[in-house]
Amino acid sequence: MSSTVYEAELAPDDRIRAGLLAFACAATLTGLLLICLLPAIAALKLALVSLWLLAGVAEIAAFRRGMARIYRIRIRSDGRLLAVDRAGALSPLTLLPGSVVLERLAWLRVKFEDGLRCGELLAGSAAENEQWRRLLVIWRQRRLFGGTSGSC
Repeated sequence: MSSTVYEAELAPDDRIRAGLLAFACAATLTGLLLICLLPAIAALKLALVSLWLLAGVAEIAAFRRGMARIYRIRIRSDGRLLAVDRAGALSPLTLLPGSVVLERLAWLRVKFEDGLRCGELLAGSAAENEQWRRLLVIWRQRRLFGGTSGSC
């Protein structure tokens, strides 16, 4: 006897992704500016600028690599997440703490099996999108019945 799996499959919006990357770049540059304004010796500022720039570039690169590997995100009722690439291949994902689903926005922090961590910002409306409605149902049920990581 076979049963259908209750799941939601959502496609990230390229405009939201571009905005997220632009925001990450702006945040990195703002941090650099703030470090330069610190009342500290030049050597310390240089070290802090180098560390901040390295961390910012690494974070942005991780987001880009993750975004390139995720064409759609499939979320199953048992809490499992799968990345669907452009060719349709599936990769398991782990939902990380800090993931949040609201009525119209979702921030999903995920980790691939190879250790790559990234985030996806998704937008939707339950009134207009059945997949978004399914996501909300799955998220609420996972929270009510002991889902993973506190948020799901």
